[in-house]
Amino acid sequence: MEAYEAEKQRKEAEREAIRQRKEAARAAGLIEGDYWMNYREAIAELKRQGRLDEARALLERCVDAAESEGAAIGEPPNPWPTEQLSVVLGKLKDRTSDLAVLERYERLCGGTALPDKIAQRLNKARIAG
Repeated sequence: MEAYEAEKQRKEAEREAIRQRKEAARAAGLIEGDYWMNYREAIAELKRQGRLDEARALLERCVDAAESEGAAIGEPPNPWPTEQLSVVLGKLKDRTSDLAVLERYERLCGGTALPDKIAQRLNKARIAG
């Protein structure tokens, strides 16, 4: 019976640690109290309207939040804001910033493989640069 109780407590402690880790990651991913992923539709709308400088500014904040979230859980950041920022920077013809943001993402990934879209954009940016 003691072994059963010990295993039950161990599993409960693991679940609590996972919950706390997720909570810390989500808190790290906030922009003015709102989770960065909640800005996806606003960013899409800014891009549709051609308000690229505003989309860029918001995406830069999302990249920072996604990076903080990834660091909190010890994983590479979600690639979506970096990819979208790269798209916007390409439309703005800011090749230097585009390459810089993609290389920043690559550094944060360490030895792990880059997502295909990021790798393709990075290769394209390096050739263009």
